Amino acid sequence: MEEVEEEEDPKTPHMEESEENEDPKTPHMDESEENEDPKTSHMEESEEDEDPKTLQEIESCEQNADGKVLIRPCGSGWAPSSVPAAAIKHAIQSHFQGPFYRWSATPEDVREYWWKLFGDKVTWDPRDHGLIRKTFQTRGAKRLSDMLSKLRTKGTRPHWICEEAWKGLIDHWEGEAFKKISTQNKTNRASGKGGAVHTTGRKAHVDVALSMARELGRPLDPDELFLATHKKKSGTWVDNRSQTTY
Repeated sequence: MEEVEEEEDPKTPHMEESEENEDPKTPHMDESEENEDPKTSHMEESEEDEDPKTLQEIESCEQNADGKVLIRPCGSGWAPSSVPAAAIKHAIQSHFQGPFYRWSATPEDVREYWWKLFGDKVTWDPRDHGLIRKTFQTRGAKRLSDMLSKLRTKGTRPHWICEEAWKGLIDHWEGEAFKKISTQNKTNRASGKGGAVHTTGRKAHVDVALSMARELGRPLDPDELFLATHKKKSGTWVDNRSQTTY
């Protein structure tokens, strides 16, 4: 899992374009972010959320009278996962006015505003508020980390980051502290400590489970989900680690 800093509770987010998709038939490696604490453990299952691709997909989600998609806690995340993932992304892109290289380096008032924007697009049962808020913090931290990792690799300033903020990010990425952590994380990945191979591309496993349960007309067995996400169509495992885990 990506490093998640201890955060104070933020408050309510908008939605934006989806990210590039990978072929869901191709085994996908969840890589840890370069600025992650190398001591932080990684999760076996994919933590990645899929952005909604079509209006039909969004409309298929349960909505309230205001058109907000209803989400609920599900494990360490929420269901459905695609719409809140897109809402977080849009919130970050809508209000990114400083070199916020990490969630904990982002001012509290900015995180509060991102939370507000998040609540503009999704809703939840009031009884789930605490869990949704906590998940927003963990998923928000990971989403920000993933977004910045891609930008750092690409090396081009996007329209939603001003020149001054971009310069601050570059200065951070070129600093010795960041380079040291980045090197350690690459070593961890090479040694097999980080990431998990699976067959679902960027689609969150919770969404895979919900889809399979609908098709089967019954609750999904955990073993069925693991096999569906870690075996190729040929019946072979995506890697030795998956076979050993099973």
